[in-house]
Amino acid sequence: MSDAGNECNDKSECCPIYGEKGHIKRREHKNEPILGTSDQFCAAFYHVHEWCPHGHFCLHEKRCIIAKRVQKEKKDWKLQPVQVIAVAKLEDKDGNILYEARYSNCTKKKHENHAEDFFKKDIADDGVLKQLVQHNPDGTMTLYITYQPCNKSIATKNTNPDQSCCNTLKFIVTQILRADGRKIDLRVKATHAHSSLSLREQGEREGLRQNAVKGTKNLMRIEGISVSGMTHEDWAYLFSLTECFSPRQVLDNDVKQILNEINLS
Repeated sequence: MSDAGNECNDKSECCPIYGEKGHIKRREHKNEPILGTSDQFCAAFYHVHEWCPHGHFCLHEKRCIIAKRVQKEKKDWKLQPVQVIAVAKLEDKDGNILYEARYSNCTKKKHENHAEDFFKKDIADDGVLKQLVQHNPDGTMTLYITYQPCNKSIATKNTNPDQSCCNTLKFIVTQILRADGRKIDLRVKATHAHSSLSLREQGEREGLRQNAVKGTKNLMRIEGISVSGMTHEDWAYLFSLTECFSPRQVLDNDVKQILNEINLS
């Protein structure tokens, strides 16, 4: 497929978590750690800023990008993730994984492209993912994303005020995943709730919150779409995409295999 629009030469500004120049990273083989090390994984998905009464949670307070910003700027732990990452997983009707990819938002351009925009590009262009969808009419697409999809709710200088990732995902479902007789469901799993959903403030912030709530509600009402938080199994899957495997995990797998063999004998 063509990767025009995916390349980004200024990776220091636009891709602070991962070193690739592009915003679409496809998993080429089963064991490829597309979410990187523990500090990269933390900055991409796991890190939770200070959120009373729970405090903050960080997998690597020395190398996580958010943690380093806290130390450098001598601020508290209220800093939020600066890079939005999404992981798409396509499974057939039997639960076999057919495709996995990672997407990151682009903040370099005048109008910011969100991770969902690159997901749309990946699935709509004539490439591997589009072909897999066309040849597998039943199944599930799961999108793990840093924040729940926005809906005219991002107030940053690089974001188009009309940006709606809720509408982007609606298009993907109605025009691709469930078009031409296909019945592929989209499950959206958010690891953080955007502040516009949780804050109740007057003025512009309240308007952004209302937009975010409206967009999420409308998305939830579309047949074939679900929007929810993470489960233990979801975190285990994302963690499996990193290179953070310990000898203890290897031993646990060996023990599990031995006991299964005993049970079946």
